[in-house]
Parts: sequence; C-alpha cells; structure tokens
Amino acid sequence: MRVFSGNKGFPNSDESEVKSACVPITGNSIKKQFSGLKPGTYAVGIIADENGDEKLNTDWLGIPQEGFGISRNPKVSVTTGTPKFSDASFPVRKNITININMKYSLDS
Repeated sequence: MRVFSGNKGFPNSDESEVKSACVPITGNSIKKQFSGLKPGTYAVGIIADENGDEKLNTDWLGIPQEGFGISRNPKVSVTTGTPKFSDASFPVRKNITININMKYSLDS
C-alpha cells in the first residue's frame, strides 16, 4: 500500500510516495491508518502481492496478474490504461476514511 503526493511515478514507482505499508489481508478487507500526513492532495495504490516480490506483476501486454486497487476506484481497462494521479487523488484536511475496491481483472 502506497500513499502518493503527486503524479510523478504514480502508481507504479515510489517517486512521489510519502507513506507506505504492508498489511496482511484478513477476510475481505484491510484497514490501515496513516498518521502525520500534512493537509494536501493524495492518492493511494494497493497491490495484493501474491508472490511476495513487492511489485505488481503483469503479463507481456502490461495487464496485471495480481490484485490491485486505486483510490477513488477509477476504471482500469485496456482503453483507459493506468489511471493518472488526478483520477485517483483526493483532498486531505483532517482525518479521512477512503474505501478502495480490489480488482483482480481489468474493467470491461
């Protein structure tokens, strides 16, 4: 799970990452509280790292082979491609709760 503060590297590298965590999945949901975030605009990317290599594995076309989730739950398909920071970002002024749906295939 990564929290990003900007477009650079979102969601695949840590260039604009400000916080990260590994959280085991129990049941069908996870909860993670990040403290110390300054007011601003952020986006979150999650992977279900099934093989433990700390990256989202894709096939030769770039299609994810592991579960993933992105804040604001933007559509992810062959035609839309990887979401941009602006598609996934949200303002943080004080404590906030966001819900991210995990995807195990691309949207149609």
